Amino acid sequence: MQVPPIEERRRLFLLAEQNAKKVLKPGDRIRVSKCPGTKRWVTFAGWDGHWIVSKSGINDYSPGAVDMVNGEPVDFKAVAQLELPNTPQPSLGGAGVAG
Repeated sequence: MQVPPIEERRRLFLLAEQNAKKVLKPGDRIRVSKCPGTKRWVTFAGWDGHWIVSKSGINDYSPGAVDMVNGEPVDFKAVAQLELPNTPQPSLGGAGVAG
């Protein structure tokens, strides 16, 4: 697989950020990939510039790496991804979940 040029990666990152900022609300449960490709569930708390901040204060999640919100699949890098169907936010409890 060929890696897209830096300009295309930047465009997709900015598109993902723009779409995610329209959709994500504090308390949303998101599944995000983190190096080295591990997927984890975290609770969305807000933004630190371009980066997603989890409830635990970690601010190292890329909006382009989010693939689920409240159990619903998303692709923030897709042009048409502007909103999710109304899905209830899961409870914030739960053992063994990063956040």
